[in-house]
Amino acid sequence: MATDVATLRTMGQMCVRYASDDAWAKVLAYVTLVPVAWVPFHAGWVAARRELQSSLVFVGVCFNEVVSTTLKLLVRQPRPSGCHALDVCHSFGFPSSHASLMFFLTGYAWMRLRTSSLSRVEAWILRLCAPAGTWVAYSRVYLGYHTTDQVVAGATLGALHGVLWHVLVHDVDTDTQDWRTRDGAASWTCEASTKRIPSAESRRAPRASTRHVHAQP
Repeated sequence: MATDVATLRTMGQMCVRYASDDAWAKVLAYVTLVPVAWVPFHAGWVAARRELQSSLVFVGVCFNEVVSTTLKLLVRQPRPSGCHALDVCHSFGFPSSHASLMFFLTGYAWMRLRTSSLSRVEAWILRLCAPAGTWVAYSRVYLGYHTTDQVVAGATLGALHGVLWHVLVHDVDTDTQDWRTRDGAASWTCEASTKRIPSAESRRAPRASTRHVHAQP
């Protein structure tokens, strides 16, 4: 079936266009895909580990995306003038969803570092959120997908949302330490399930002492 090329569109989240003669733009094209790669990675992490904390973070990211998309439809601010070459003029640019997602994680990570006792590895990973978010935001402007104002708005929205979401779910996580050990919740969270598994020592039955009775001649 013949298709008019003018009616074809690229998948905006996965397809990144950049100037072929700009090596730096090629690097930033990979950087700008970090939030897109994070979503399925974290979804797989939630499915594999079944931790309440990770599940709540994923819910927060999804809610943050809904808020960003809703604001785009309400504000209806167009993308930069070069959007025709990028084939993204059909969508709105305020606020930047990529920047919003990355700075949601940054705000959430900042609160975790302030309120939780973490291992060195966990703290090091959380500290990477801020520079990663900054590079993603920069890549969106450099590649021409957003203006600086759109990226700053997305970063501000995401950071505030991340902080508020941590305040909310931190209280929920604290309040649910008891009910997570019940049968319904324990079937989902590995942390609660492992608490219900008795240790090997407790399962080990004490050996009864036996004596051999020899008949007397």
